[in-house]
Amino acid sequence: MLDAGELASLVGYTAIASATVEGDVEGSDGELVKLDNGMIYELVGFYLMAEYDPEVVVFEWIVTPADAKRLFQRDTQETVGMYKLVIGDELVDALRVR
Repeated sequence: MLDAGELASLVGYTAIASATVEGDVEGSDGELVKLDNGMIYELVGFYLMAEYDPEVVVFEWIVTPADAKRLFQRDTQETVGMYKLVIGDELVDALRVR
């Protein structure tokens, strides 16, 4: 179950989609998670879960070049999307594949 500490890490993110995973999720680093709306994400990190067809809420934070310099001390000219997924009752980091 998510607690306030985990939800605090979503500050700055926006909920962009709600969907269902097609199939199961084991929580392995690098695992591809395919959603029934066509979105595909790659999990970053290892998470203890074993879910079949779980509900998912997708959160996105658009990192501008100014944000990247201020927060990560990185110079970039590109805007980048960072993603977190709530899968069942787990909050996970992810990369968007499609």
